[in-house]
Amino acid sequence: RSRRSEVAEASEAKTVLERVRELPDQTLENAMEHIHIAKCDEGPTLLSLACDNRKFIVDRQGSIQFDHDHDVYDAISGRPREYSCSLSVSSESVPPTFVRRCLDHDWFPIIVSERVFGEVRLRQRTFVAPVGGPSPDKPRWWRDRVLAIAEFTAKNRSSEAQVAAFQVLLSAAYAEDVPIICTLRQNLVYCEKAGQILAVLEVPDGSWEISAGENGSVALRAQLNPEEERGFVVFLPSWRGVQEDQLSDLLSVEEYLRDTEDYWKQVTAEGMTVEVPDSLLQSLIPASVAHCMMAARNDQGRTVAPWIAAVSYGPWESEAQAVIRGMYMMGQMDFARRSLEYFIERYNDEGYLTTGYTTVGTGWHLWTLGEYYFLSRDKEWLQRVAPCVEKVCRWVMAERSKTKRQDATGQNVPEYGLMPPGVLADWNVYSYYFCMNAHYYAGLALAGAALADIGYPGAQEILTDAEDFRE
Repeated sequence: RSRRSEVAEASEAKTVLERVRELPDQTLENAMEHIHIAKCDEGPTLLSLACDNRKFIVDRQGSIQFDHDHDVYDAISGRPREYSCSLSVSSESVPPTFVRRCLDHDWFPIIVSERVFGEVRLRQRTFVAPVGGPSPDKPRWWRDRVLAIAEFTAKNRSSEAQVAAFQVLLSAAYAEDVPIICTLRQNLVYCEKAGQILAVLEVPDGSWEISAGENGSVALRAQLNPEEERGFVVFLPSWRGVQEDQLSDLLSVEEYLRDTEDYWKQVTAEGMTVEVPDSLLQSLIPASVAHCMMAARNDQGRTVAPWIAAVSYGPWESEAQAVIRGMYMMGQMDFARRSLEYFIERYNDEGYLTTGYTTVGTGWHLWTLGEYYFLSRDKEWLQRVAPCVEKVCRWVMAERSKTKRQDATGQNVPEYGLMPPGVLADWNVYSYYFCMNAHYYAGLALAGAALADIGYPGAQEILTDAEDFRE
């Protein structure tokens, strides 16, 4: 076909928007059918308080990975090693059949998993609870002490009496030559390593036969009548210098559940409220906010590191901006501001932002920062960080000037005024990218407009450069 006929056909074709408007309304069921990845159902779930550094990774069978070394869990820009501690519960003789995994109710991060061992069903409810109230000089989400709680309930499903026998196994890789000592005191089993309490097993009086074995192993045995239930609880205290007397007055699981729900209601209260008729979507929206908060880390309550992969890698300067943007669009302004400050403190001496992965995050960050300002109108905050923001803007301007040159005929080269070439995320091709330049333009324009709004000197020069960039 000729080029003329192609142009004619294109002019008569419907736009994307016109075609979308002719389609039936989207439904959640249809979206889930096309975008749900079934394999992801088998992955682990991360639990923690909001922005807290002490993370607990719960796999599909209920095993919990964590770390007792504060130098590991306080490394907020990435994990220096795999978590060295684990808790698991298994049968002494019967292999498990997995039944299901779900949230306990609504959107709260309380995970329920069920397994069947012969005729005995074991239900596990896992969550992270705050211990005590907030500190007056810290954000509302901050807590000095947290407890990971795993509540187990064994039920005989058959019409005959059954023996339920389980092994609770706690392991800790470091220090390698120091065993875990389990000591029974009344109805509590304290598990210690090198003088540090890793876990406390609570068993109701007389409900189970208890045998503390070697190196973190505790055996529980009971005969269950038909339809009878018996339970036990494992507490994983996570704070520095855990002492036995701090655990002598543990609350009931129901009290910790209530405190956990109240905590999440409080820390998400700043954001907007969304009400939709679909119950799944109604829970998905606040759950997404809670997920971003649980994935994040902090530096003693000052700034927030918005991790982009909860258990794999940390707050990269590129994709993390999408997390920040989503959170301030949901009204979570404190989270967004502290996340922006995390990156502002990491501008390098030259005036740009990178973790060594790529430089596209610099423009993306400026764009996100500018948009945050126009939603929050926090002039006092922008006045405080304006010199840092200006420095980044001027780095962009200086980099653009490097491509402003002519070819041998005196014509502007095709890349005139663009950012110099580089790599873009996982595509290891050194080149000019429209996407990268679009981020830099948006960042320069919005950050410049924000600085102009507070009357910052030199803001107009930045806006002029941004307009030249757009042209």
